[in-house]
Amino acid sequence: MKSEIKLVILAPGFATDENDSTAFPALQLFLANLHSLYPETAIRLVTFFYPFRRGNYNWKGIDVYAAGGFWRKPMKFFFWIRMLFYLLRLKREEGIDIIHTFWLSDTTLIGLFFGWMTGIPVITTAMGQDVKKQNRYLWLIRLFKPVIITISDLQSNILLETGTTPLKMIPFGIDLSYYRHEQDQRGIDILAAGSLNKIKNHIQFVEIIRSLAAEFPGLKCGIAGDGKEREEIKRFIHTNKLEKQIVLFGQLPYNKVIEKMRQSKILLHTSSYEGQGLVLTEALAAGAYVVCYPVGTAWNRADKKLRTGTTNQELRQHLIDILMDPNQDFSPEIFYNIEDTCSEYNEIYHTFVLKRSYDNHS
Repeated sequence: MKSEIKLVILAPGFATDENDSTAFPALQLFLANLHSLYPETAIRLVTFFYPFRRGNYNWKGIDVYAAGGFWRKPMKFFFWIRMLFYLLRLKREEGIDIIHTFWLSDTTLIGLFFGWMTGIPVITTAMGQDVKKQNRYLWLIRLFKPVIITISDLQSNILLETGTTPLKMIPFGIDLSYYRHEQDQRGIDILAAGSLNKIKNHIQFVEIIRSLAAEFPGLKCGIAGDGKEREEIKRFIHTNKLEKQIVLFGQLPYNKVIEKMRQSKILLHTSSYEGQGLVLTEALAAGAYVVCYPVGTAWNRADKKLRTGTTNQELRQHLIDILMDPNQDFSPEIFYNIEDTCSEYNEIYHTFVLKRSYDNHS
């Protein structure tokens, strides 16, 4: 194996600095641990659109270049050209052994085109709805015969339906450093966590809590997160007189979200779609029960602590069953560690770099 690897990560966005723990948390957990576990891998991260500025900065020992790209279509072509020239300069000045792109979007399209030009291997991780045929980039990306890794069996299944076979499925694991061993008081009955947007569907969370309020008048619930639908959710809570039952915690740092999970009995996740749904595995690791639709990792998995339903009524019944259970179990369930995620990717990096080296010398 080549012991030292120069790895370039291409992503739409990343944390603005080391204090920004809420932007792309799965990618933050992955890169922080990859850098710590495999210091011989020189990581350079290139963010296309976020932060909304252009320039270099350092994040926990990793060099980051914020490209300050344009979302608007008329400017994208020129931005793509600029990114190709940046990668060519980076290859010339520092060297690149392998490129890892996240999301089947501009990042992967540019990464694959650059790989085609230079022969540098490229792997990509699908992160969400980008596996669906509605993704306008997907048909272009498929022309390059990409090496795609998914983060759940659900994603793999959707990709297969589009005629693309993923290399393998690697979920984002749990970073145990955020979880204490001692037990917390479970003062929150039902928690929601995530961006306040249409897909996360927090209005339905409020509707379900409203339907439970008469049966459980002392119910204590909360929503951790912020977004465009905050005011609408706030009005809906006020209209239904649920201020005593539902608290809007707002945007919290990552470690504080985990604390809220450790203080909760149940995570109710009403999202209509998840690539993986890291929040589901985080809540289970925090000892909470999880009630959700069959999305992400919950698509083909259910057990005592993870309960899925396809209707409001089914989700509601799961909540009632757990709340009334005299033998509630708040022991943590951890199925995959972030170290496992990093180990699998590290093996893939070495395999592709070694193959390229062999091909160049054969």
